[in-house]
Amino acid sequence: MPGDSLVDVLLEFLEALVHQILFVRELYSPELFERQRLYGIAVRRSRHPELNSYISKAVAGLKASLASGSLAKVAVVVLQSERTPLERFVFEPRILVAGGGGAPQEGLDIDAIEAHLRGILLKLQYVDSYLKKLPPGCTFEVVAYTSWRGGIPAADWVEEQPTPGHLELQQAEIVPIKSCNLAGTFQLQLYAES
Repeated sequence: MPGDSLVDVLLEFLEALVHQILFVRELYSPELFERQRLYGIAVRRSRHPELNSYISKAVAGLKASLASGSLAKVAVVVLQSERTPLERFVFEPRILVAGGGGAPQEGLDIDAIEAHLRGILLKLQYVDSYLKKLPPGCTFEVVAYTSWRGGIPAADWVEEQPTPGHLELQQAEIVPIKSCNLAGTFQLQLYAES
């Protein structure tokens, strides 16, 4: 982590978060995941190369918009077989570091950052107790929401106008998972909609 920008750290975390959501919500067989360590705790990561590539590319495509401050939120949308959304895990980052956190930062409290991110991953492990079991055959998509178009490279994402019922849940129940605020550095919020 030394020499990494805050943006790089948050992207690493977001990639781990997507894998952990897929594991915890059992979108794929548990045997598909291997145990790894991140921030001193055990997390799960897929062993499937194509799935890993999709997640890595989706997360890497967020770098410019996260660094510019235009990324409002990222959602992992769980879909039924007919592409109807069942639930969404919404990650709302806000970088408070001068310059957007895109360059390596001097004086970042790495231990505090890791503690906050670790807390979110730990809390996510227990989200099943608040959500209904998913039916078999569910899939997912990673969806980014921005406050303005300028921060997104056109080649990385497909622009789409939200249509009711497509990737949005109607009358969703909000399940707060974890929020954190590291003064002067960043604020994060993770919640589920079901």
